[in-house]
Parts: sequence; structure tokens; C-alpha cells
Amino acid sequence: MNIMNIMNEMDENEHITYNIEEDEKYDNDDLNIRDLLDEFEKMDVHSSNPLQDDVIFAQMSDYDLNFNIKQLTTICEYYGIKVYKMKKIEIINTIVAFEMISENIEIVMKRQQLWRYMQELKEDKFMKKFILCF
Repeated sequence: MNIMNIMNEMDENEHITYNIEEDEKYDNDDLNIRDLLDEFEKMDVHSSNPLQDDVIFAQMSDYDLNFNIKQLTTICEYYGIKVYKMKKIEIINTIVAFEMISENIEIVMKRQQLWRYMQELKEDKFMKKFILCF
């Protein structure tokens, strides 16, 4: 049954109520969306193109949600970026800023390709024992 059928079957006097509660608790390593938006607004890589800004924010969100600090530090090492006593969001900003520079596209594409290879190796029953880190 689709949503339209359900809506049609509801009695006119029937109401749906719901409450949305925000949980203010989160780990220091995990950012909430407001922190991510604040950091995005502070970044110097904004353009006059809103689509590019969307891509930048999507990259920041991806790194925040899917990578831990060790993985982000490994990405920085690959790019030759030194990170010392940086918070997770600062590391993310550094990576995204580096990846947005057009001269860096080759190394960025190569890194992404190699990371996909590592992920594929980790998912293989036999080969995963040869992947030591990441």
C-alpha cells in the first residue's frame, strides 16, 4: 500500500502528532551539523558558485561521518600535509581545501583510487590479512 492510499483511508478527524527532540550529547571527535556548518562558513574556499559550495560541504560531511582522525591523518600524510595537534574539523578543512585546488586533482584522484583498492582488498576473505592499516 502506498502513502497516498494510506492518506485516503485516514479519517478526516484523525490527526498525526510527533515530537522532535535534539540530543545535545556527542563525542568530542564527532561534530554535529551546526559545528560543521560554522566551520564551512569560516573556510576561505567559498566561491560564487553555490553548486561548488554544496560539493565542499558534502565533502566535509563525508569526511566527518565516514573517517576517523587516524584515517584523516593518513590522507594528510599521503598528500604531504603535516598535521600536528589539529582537531578533527581542522584536519577535514585542510584536506578539503587541498582537494579543491585544481593543481592537486591528479594526486587526489590517485589517492581516491588507491583507497578504493584498499577497501576492496579489506573486503576479500583472503586478501584482508595483507592490509595492515586503514
